[in-house]
Amino acid sequence: MYRLIFAFYILLATSVAQGHHSRAGYNLDKVVTVKGTVTKVLWRNPHPYYRIESVNAQGVTETWQFEGFAVSAYVKVGWLKDTVKVGDTVTMIGSPNKKNGQRKAGKQSGLLSRIIQESGKILDANPPENAPKSVAQESDEEEQRESEYSDKIMETKGTHDFSGNWHFFVNNEEGQTGGFEPPRSWPLSPTGQKQVDNFELKNDPFYQCINFGHPRLVEWVWARRWTRLDDRIEIETEMSAPNQKRTIWLDGRKKPANFVASDIGFSTGSFDENGTLTVVTTGYSATPWGTIIGLDSSDQKRVVAKYNLSNGSPKTGYTRMVFEMTIEDPVYLNKPVKRWGAYDLAPEHEYVPFSCDAEASSAHLEYE
Repeated sequence: MYRLIFAFYILLATSVAQGHHSRAGYNLDKVVTVKGTVTKVLWRNPHPYYRIESVNAQGVTETWQFEGFAVSAYVKVGWLKDTVKVGDTVTMIGSPNKKNGQRKAGKQSGLLSRIIQESGKILDANPPENAPKSVAQESDEEEQRESEYSDKIMETKGTHDFSGNWHFFVNNEEGQTGGFEPPRSWPLSPTGQKQVDNFELKNDPFYQCINFGHPRLVEWVWARRWTRLDDRIEIETEMSAPNQKRTIWLDGRKKPANFVASDIGFSTGSFDENGTLTVVTTGYSATPWGTIIGLDSSDQKRVVAKYNLSNGSPKTGYTRMVFEMTIEDPVYLNKPVKRWGAYDLAPEHEYVPFSCDAEASSAHLEYE
């Protein structure tokens, strides 16, 4: 257990998380203000998009596409599909795409910060906990942010049995740029090496709403909900399809002879005397990018994960879950790979079901 928790602190310096796509293409140190008429609204998961036509200072008509944060986040604060409609006159404020200067006036884009409606009402496109920070802001606010974050975690009522809503522990820089490169440093087989050498991010199956399954789900940057029952633990992950719900069986059962292989496999778990939960998963189907971004997985994949609760006590409960994961796949790996990570308990997080839309999921590719 102590080795695992120590490994987590090493992770803080090296870990990356896998979100939908990187924000590295936007200049977060610059702000662009565009007033125009809304011509298209794409109100779908994982991100909403707004397209507007505007006339710039030189009298040239421009078309801008602005990417929002997440439909689920907006719904929570009362921002709905018809809040901004086609035909509305609005002012959109955000961070411009770094490549805008190289593109025609009809293909400009930005990362949305807020919308000012014709009435003067301001819509915050990035709820405070999700707003992107520039490099300068991140440097200035890092110490204060860590202090406030630690205080919040210390005040959180803990869990005793792994149940709860959990956020992947990831810092702001990782959320902007991390997790979008293939595993070039991994011990790859010739098959795995060939795939990594030919890596193109646009080929991510998620951009076409194709499930990538486990263990990539473990490091998915969105929240997950763990529910402990007598004979099992059920895990649902935000921004993933309903059929990605995992079950960890705790009653000693074996994988059924008629089990149908899938991208999430069949998982069994057990606890040792220290409270460590060990989960063994087999029964996978061959899955595009099923292990990590840029690397497929085979039906020979086997994953062993160990989970521990920390940041608390048996009396108060715990507010952090630390994991160590060993991935075996002889088709794509020459030897097993270990991954580390952690989740923080988020009891006030409202878990939102998700349905993927291929057009919205891939809309950013046109501007990268």
